[in-house]
Amino acid sequence: MIQRLPGVLILLFYLPVAQSQPIDTLRGDLELLASIPDARHLAADAEGKLYVVTEREIVLLESDGQEQFRLGGSGIDDGAFEEVLDIDPGTGLVWAVADAGSGRVMRFSRTLLHLESLFVPPASYHGKPVRASREDPRDDEWQDTGRPIAVAVSLGGELFAIEEDTRRVLKWDASRRFERIIGGFDAAIGQLQEPISLAADAEILYVADRGASAVLAFDYYGGYLRSYPARSDVTDVWIAESELWIVLRDAIWIYTEGDRRTRVLHFDLEAPILAAVAVKPWIVLLTAGKLWRVNI
Repeated sequence: MIQRLPGVLILLFYLPVAQSQPIDTLRGDLELLASIPDARHLAADAEGKLYVVTEREIVLLESDGQEQFRLGGSGIDDGAFEEVLDIDPGTGLVWAVADAGSGRVMRFSRTLLHLESLFVPPASYHGKPVRASREDPRDDEWQDTGRPIAVAVSLGGELFAIEEDTRRVLKWDASRRFERIIGGFDAAIGQLQEPISLAADAEILYVADRGASAVLAFDYYGGYLRSYPARSDVTDVWIAESELWIVLRDAIWIYTEGDRRTRVLHFDLEAPILAAVAVKPWIVLLTAGKLWRVNI
């Protein structure tokens, strides 16, 4: 049953960043959609379906919070997870899952078929990452794996993953051939410090960097474009149509075209916000073990 918490959401609409006074204030009700123990991340597809990441499962829900099924298994071919941290469902047809425990980025079809696994190399591996699938296990030159903690897929099928230990973004092309490293030590002003989350639109990769207290934007060739100031408590980044959402522990900062911040949404919740998505006409929030939604 959906619980309702009246009047706990405050929406502040701002003029351009230089003007600090809000021009309007609205109030709304938060509804508890579902309780999912160990929930750690949230995503949504174009149809409005919700994907909640727990340590060893992906939980798929309808936009009203009704659970459809859970993805997990007893063997790698069945999609077993060791420490899953993120999912990008793309259009809903093929899902990319970051499993830090196994050092893999795994791809699944909408029918729950495990398509392939891309092994992510550890920090000690100085060569280029290699493609690895069920038929082609890991490179013999390295036995350990890195820790992919976030994943994003472009509209063209290019795949990006954050490797935690090296604090860099790895990119594979649409055929899952490794292509480049983004935000490494040679990136100068675009060097990443503590990347934690990814989002991709038609042309730009956005990286939430907790260490830099910002979201950094790169083109798909790895070129640094700009930074969006945030705070050290940034938890997620999300693309909602033409808007860039920077998710903080207690708020969402919304940017439209360019670097113009147009809205700030403040939330009064007992636990920090871990992730947020837009499922019209709702905003869905994830806190520790709980899914909330608000109609604005």
